[in-house]
Amino acid sequence: MIIFLGDDESTLRRIEKLLARVLSKFLTVVITIGGKSMGKSLAVKLGDAPGVASATGIVGIASFSSDNPAVATVDPVSGQLAYVSVGLADIIVTDSADGATDSCALGVFPTASQVVETLTPGAAPAPTPAPTPAVRASIFVPKR
Repeated sequence: MIIFLGDDESTLRRIEKLLARVLSKFLTVVITIGGKSMGKSLAVKLGDAPGVASATGIVGIASFSSDNPAVATVDPVSGQLAYVSVGLADIIVTDSADGATDSCALGVFPTASQVVETLTPGAAPAPTPAPTPAVRASIFVPKR
């Protein structure tokens, strides 16, 4: 229940901020690939169809970002994803009204052909370094 006392601008702004804080608790980022919504963590392969991040529970304007653009980038306005390299990244949505955030974990994995290229038959394996000899110490104590 909200009790409204007064009609001045500052009271309206306080109520607006209070409502924004309450509503921001429902902020959620969702990644959709091919029309199918994914969960809070997502695994894709390089070369897969790109996903799109979207947000629910936004009070102001949503902006998207990646905590690891070397792995995945995201358009800050549209939420369009691009998979850059193998690794892990969090896709983050921020609400401009109150700074509330939510994130989705994204794992980008190599395709099968990329794994095969890495394990090319006939390639000389990297030499294994020779083990370092153990140091032995002896203590001689003469008899008396």
